[in-house]
Order: sequence, then structure tokens, then C-alpha cells
Amino acid sequence: MKDFALLVLILALFCGWIALAPPAAAQDPAQTEQVSENAAQQTLTLPQLSEIVSLSATLRIQLAALEDEVEAILAPQGMEQILQVIRERTESLADQFNQIQEARDYTLNTINSLHDAVNQEVKALDDASLPVVQAIQRLGEDRETWLAEKMQWTDWQRRAVEERGLDQLQPVFQEANQTINTALNLILPRLDELFTVQGRGADIGVRLNVLANELDKMIIAERRGGQARGSAPMLSVGFFAQFLDAEYWIAVLRAPLEMTLPGTRFLAEHGWILLLQIGLTAAVAIPVLPFAGVGRVQPESLVFSQGNGKKGRA
Repeated sequence: MKDFALLVLILALFCGWIALAPPAAAQDPAQTEQVSENAAQQTLTLPQLSEIVSLSATLRIQLAALEDEVEAILAPQGMEQILQVIRERTESLADQFNQIQEARDYTLNTINSLHDAVNQEVKALDDASLPVVQAIQRLGEDRETWLAEKMQWTDWQRRAVEERGLDQLQPVFQEANQTINTALNLILPRLDELFTVQGRGADIGVRLNVLANELDKMIIAERRGGQARGSAPMLSVGFFAQFLDAEYWIAVLRAPLEMTLPGTRFLAEHGWILLLQIGLTAAVAIPVLPFAGVGRVQPESLVFSQGNGKKGRA
């Protein structure tokens, strides 16, 4: 009993200590932000004084490499020429589509062929746009790198010249800032040109996608219409009467021309199935060919056996 009372007393004292303990001081968000800023400021450590001149020279080397990189990028004028060719072909496909839509006398093969041509232009546009996208990404990364250099050298200049009074390094910092500004002035105009070219390519892509969607609708409608146009039931008056209609025989003669053939997209997606079937057929048939004549009675052997039978009876 005494042990139980002692345990209750200990628990009571513990609960009282928790209740009377002062609450943990909440950290001020402003103090947290100030600490993070101080930590970030400490990361921009000032290099050794003996290294500042060599680092400025390194910037000039990086600028020379950037000039070669920008020059190696395909000029926007060359990209414009490629897009102009695709734009002209797209307009031609749009004219063909309008003619088909107005005439309303077309076959499913005609629509599929036009659809394949549109898909080819979409692929050509994607191939032409890929270098533009890669160039924009590369120059964007270069811009971020040089902006970081600008921020770093500005901080170094403030701490070395303004805080430590090292006016002798002022020309070095001015040269470094001039190098950085030259690099940014190389990147930004070329980025603007690339963005313009990319926008024109996007306009062509929208036109091609609209054409592809309209052709998809026509293909679906034509297939549904072909299923709805069925022949009359056999052993009915309508079934035998259609043989007396001249339009029926015209439709019969036109049927091979209206037959849907697999397009390039179908072969690209499902051609491997056809090759697999051919390979399996060959794998099964080739081992069986040598035994194809086994068990077959040859005419010559049949005549010979009949002759021997006659001689034996004689």
C-alpha cells in the first residue's frame, strides 16, 4: 500500500512539473529568414586577392567559348527557310482538303492518303523544331550561369572595394562586369530570334493538327456510312432487282478502287505483327517440306507394280 501511495505521489509531482514548465519559445519567422539570408551571404565568400585577376581572365575564356557556341547555332534565317517549305506544303494539303470537302465525291483511300501526308508534315515539323528547342534550352542555361556570375562579382566588388577599401581592384571588377554584360548581350538577342521562330513553327503545328482532326472525322463518318449502306437480304425481291440496276454494276467496278489499303502509319505501328506471322509460317513450313512427298504413291511405281502382277499371273 505504501508503494502504491509513493507511486501516486511521484506521478503527481511529474505532472505538476510539466504543467509549470515554461512553453518553448516559438522561433520568429523573421529571425529564421534573417538566418537563411546570412547563411546565403556566407556562401558568397570573397576569394583570395591573388585569385581575383585570374578569375577575371577565366571569364574572358568562357566568353570566347560562348561566342563559338552562339555562332554554331543554326541561324534563324536558315530555320525560317525550312519552316517556309513546310508552311507551303501545309497550305497545299489544306487546299486539297477543301477541294475534297466541297466535292463530296471521294474514297476512303483518298482521305487516308491525305491523312498520311499530314502526318508526314507533322513529323517534318517536329524534326525541324528540335534544334530550335535544344538551342533555346542551351542558351537559357547559359543565361542563368552568367546571371549567377554577375551577382557573384557584384558582391565581390562591394565587399572588396567598399568594405575593405581595395580601390586597386576596381579596374579588375569593371573588366569582369563588362565581360559578363557582353555575354548576356550575346544570349538575349539570339533567344528573342529563336522564340520568334518557335512561335511560327507552333502556328504551322496548329494548322496541321486541325487538318488531322478534320480528316479523322471524315474517316470515321465514311466508315460508318459504308457500314450503313448494306445490301438487301438474300432471296428477296430487292436482292435480285439490284442486278438490273446499272448503278449497282458501276459500284461493283469501283469497289476495288474504294478498298481501304493500309497506310504508312498502320505499317509503322503493326508491321512487326505481319513480319512475325511470316517468320512463324516459315519456321513451321520449312522443316515439313522434305517430308511432303512421303507416303504419296507415284504414278510410275503404280504402273510398274501392275506390270509385275501381270507377269506373275502369266
